[in-house]
Amino acid sequence: MAKTRQGRAIDNHVQKRARRRTEQEVCESKKMKRKAHDLPTEIFYDILSRLPLTFLLGSAKSTCKLWRSIITDPMFSQLQMPQALTNPGNLYSSLGDSNLYFAYKPLGDKIVAMKLPGELGGNKYKNLVSSGGLMCYHDIEEKSIYICNPIIGDHVKINSQYFEREGSFGFGYAPLSKKYKYLQVIFEKQPKPRITVAILTLGEESWRVLADHQNPIINQFPVYCNGALYWLGPNLFIDEDTEYQVVSFDVETEKFRRRRILPKGTSRNFQSCDRHLAVLGETVAFVTANWQGCFQEIWTLIDEAEDIWVQPPRISKPGKACYRFMGLWMNQDLYGMEIAPVVLRNRQTKRKVDRHKFRKRWLVYNPDNEKHTAIQFPFVTDDPHRVIAHVGSLVSPSKIVAAAAKQPSFATSG
Repeated sequence: MAKTRQGRAIDNHVQKRARRRTEQEVCESKKMKRKAHDLPTEIFYDILSRLPLTFLLGSAKSTCKLWRSIITDPMFSQLQMPQALTNPGNLYSSLGDSNLYFAYKPLGDKIVAMKLPGELGGNKYKNLVSSGGLMCYHDIEEKSIYICNPIIGDHVKINSQYFEREGSFGFGYAPLSKKYKYLQVIFEKQPKPRITVAILTLGEESWRVLADHQNPIINQFPVYCNGALYWLGPNLFIDEDTEYQVVSFDVETEKFRRRRILPKGTSRNFQSCDRHLAVLGETVAFVTANWQGCFQEIWTLIDEAEDIWVQPPRISKPGKACYRFMGLWMNQDLYGMEIAPVVLRNRQTKRKVDRHKFRKRWLVYNPDNEKHTAIQFPFVTDDPHRVIAHVGSLVSPSKIVAAAAKQPSFATSG
């Protein structure tokens, strides 16, 4: 039925009011945007630097051109770093999965995880270490060294003549100069035994060989803590005359230091023990356990300048399986890896232990109630075979290299 003249007039009036309301809302929205953009840019830098990584890499970058330009600014990555250091996370991967994941806690106790670009979780990569928001790894197939930010998928390749030579390495961040350094300790036997220490600063083209390095005798790979790298020393038996058990390297000053953990006048035999270093917040810990995973001693460095180590309360073992204490989980609980042989049963349901296969389980330990709880990792169905403490940042290694290349070099006349 056709509408009456009065009905059409009412419809036109309603449509006009709706259009005017829409125009007013659009106008007010534009005014709000203009007011927001009239704010000093420094305020946007400060606000965005306090937001979680998932928001910065998702909604924030697509909100407007201003926010995107701020987030991709190298200066913003330095501003965001202190916030990231207060809320570190963990990189992890799973067997049979070539992806690498990053988990952290932006609010409360809820774990938030993101799938990272690339395939760093695969078996072609080894020696993954983290420092200052960047990660260093070795590509087995290419026989190359890479420094990358796995969060944003940015990386640079390091050419090294020392890649396949016997020795150790380290990757660390110098907080005062804000420089990243890759260190290689090479053990040479010919023509006569000697130790060579070479350093490459990210952004520089050539390696530097340290002339005065005091011949650091170290083994295994280091841990990074508070501007320094720490290695285990070679001594298994400690007596009154033993000079050191740990060797540290200050990334800023590029100086080695030998550290004795046990007090003078004490001795220990670590020959039948599993020894390793772990990071506890702002300090490093020396951990010993027997081959069954039972803790014997944990020593933490409480005074770096005076080289004072103390023993915290004893940590209980979760079960009969081997347990390796790793460090601090994101909620400040202690975490570690439990390793147990895989138990198989034959047709007669007789219990059989396969000594060649092992099951890994990651646990957190609460010192207050002395209980171990399994860590639930998003994205993966089984327990991760690799977990690395990592600070999620927006630092771009390729931009560091590009900025260093643009800096003029001044020749000095002799």
